Amino acid sequence: MAQNSRKSGFSIRREKRSDGVPCWVVDLGIIDGSRRRKKFKTKTEAETFSHQKWIEKENYGTAALEISDQLRIEAKTSEKKLNEVGSSLSEAVNYFLKHARPVGGKKPLAQLIEEFLKSRTESGCRAEYLRVQGHVMGKVSRQFGGRFIHEISHTEIQEWMRSQKWSARTRKNYHSDLRNLFNFAIKQGYCLLNPLERIDPPKLDEAAPGILNPDQVQKLLEAASSYRSGQYLAYVAIGLFAGLRSSEIQALDWSEIDLEQKLIHVKGWKAKTRRRRVVGIADNLLLWLRQIPERISRVVPHTPNMSKHLSALAQKAEIANYPKNALRHSFGSYFLALHRDENRTALEMGNSPQKIFSNYREVVTPKEAKDYWEIKPLPAPENVLEFPSKPILPESKSRAKLNG
Repeated sequence: MAQNSRKSGFSIRREKRSDGVPCWVVDLGIIDGSRRRKKFKTKTEAETFSHQKWIEKENYGTAALEISDQLRIEAKTSEKKLNEVGSSLSEAVNYFLKHARPVGGKKPLAQLIEEFLKSRTESGCRAEYLRVQGHVMGKVSRQFGGRFIHEISHTEIQEWMRSQKWSARTRKNYHSDLRNLFNFAIKQGYCLLNPLERIDPPKLDEAAPGILNPDQVQKLLEAASSYRSGQYLAYVAIGLFAGLRSSEIQALDWSEIDLEQKLIHVKGWKAKTRRRRVVGIADNLLLWLRQIPERISRVVPHTPNMSKHLSALAQKAEIANYPKNALRHSFGSYFLALHRDENRTALEMGNSPQKIFSNYREVVTPKEAKDYWEIKPLPAPENVLEFPSKPILPESKSRAKLNG
């Protein structure tokens, strides 16, 4: 006859198994639609189990009774592994859920790039920046476009970047652009971590800026005077002797150049730093600008690819290996050498004194600087007679010819 016991809270009965061997059965009641019972050899084992289950039920409800033995073993094994790294099952589950199911939803990288570029456009980024970002993100999208952003690992990105035949500078630029993209994704809740934080950007060797010597400057200005009817003379002269950035010169209007006061007004929305500044016009720059007959509207014609025209000018001036950003770098180097004042140079260039000091200090000699700032247009020839296409007849012969 079965014996009942309820000391621990759950019913414990002594029964016989099908083979006739006696056992103790703990009845946990109806769980998830079915009765749950567990058999033990001794009453002590049954009471211990029943007591543990009763405590679990009191603390966590009936859900605690639904855990299978297999799940308990798996949880115990996982707990042991997590203890080795100082973590817990709860932390592991929370970490997994955050990464497997981002709060902002799963977002394919191609769609993220569309949102990123749209946000940059709405925030007022310059057209040139957007053009470059479109090119960079297009290349990234062709590689990872169909992938969810939170699933892309730093090792994948690193291997892809290593496979590209890029210079260190280009690699660093891509690193920066991708870091910005993933930071945007984090803000939108599409991922938790930025994989670029685990990739070291390339280190670039500091090199002196590429500049032109005074002889090359003279030849380049002469070439600009005749190239395309002198349309790009102002661009070259302002770059060399006022140090404006290429984008600033291309956005410049003649109404912003005061030849009487010898000032160039760079408006905030046209400056790279978005800060308004006033740049002085050197004496030799004033002479070059006065060479331009029509000073109305834009200083430079709208040109999508200015580098193409600079290459043509360099070739016309017989300058091999034309340095990148040579006009602005030349100005910074020669201006600092002339005035020996990085604060004044920084003010003219719209830059920081630290950058001026590190980039342009002692690049050229004072003698070279003196020669540079004396580069002026060649004077117009004097006392030169212009002969007409037809000979001029003496007055008496001319009248005789007419009368005849």
